Amino acid sequence: MRLIASRGFAALSKPRCGSTSLRRAIDPHLNVAAGDLAIDRADQHPALHPHIPGPYLRKVLERPALDLIITVRHPVDMLWSYYKFFQPDGRGRYNFHPRWHGRNTPDFETWILKGKVGFSADWQSEAPDRITPDDLSPLGLDARAATKDGTLVARVFRIEEPGPLESWLSDRLRTDVTLAVENRSDKAERPELGAKAMDRIRAMLPLDADIYGL
Repeated sequence: MRLIASRGFAALSKPRCGSTSLRRAIDPHLNVAAGDLAIDRADQHPALHPHIPGPYLRKVLERPALDLIITVRHPVDMLWSYYKFFQPDGRGRYNFHPRWHGRNTPDFETWILKGKVGFSADWQSEAPDRITPDDLSPLGLDARAATKDGTLVARVFRIEEPGPLESWLSDRLRTDVTLAVENRSDKAERPELGAKAMDRIRAMLPLDADIYGL
């Protein structure tokens, strides 16, 4: 997450959605003296987290007028990247978990149907009720940038179309900004998903699915 207090906005980091490119594009323009913050670790700043959702960030900072931006990615590509990068084991733990063992990895479609991702109770208090740590809904745009009633509070940019985001950042930061491609996963390896898995993605990630016409 990048809080650019000097320019009145924050860049949210949605997992596996090009947020590394976004952060690196912003970092040269941070003004620490003006209160700008770069949050890269969970233990770096009280109450803030690299992937903090927008509504909870506004609550913590007590700045409801703070402009928010967020990048999104085709939901299937995003989930494939998360699956490949964090490698769920047979107990549903990811490679950042201290007891991850890397064995009995479910196939991609099984993970879509049965996998789950954590979501803190604090974040959930500001998120739509459909967000639950019992499935993959915490990875969705709803979880990261929607209020309790489902209102989207961030300006959304697709990583597949960098031009609009580059223009927005260039205007807000008053300098030319170009995004580099980071952490691209190989879509050629991605297996096709069946109808049941696609239905589940639509149910878990409704805002993402709507943006990409799933």
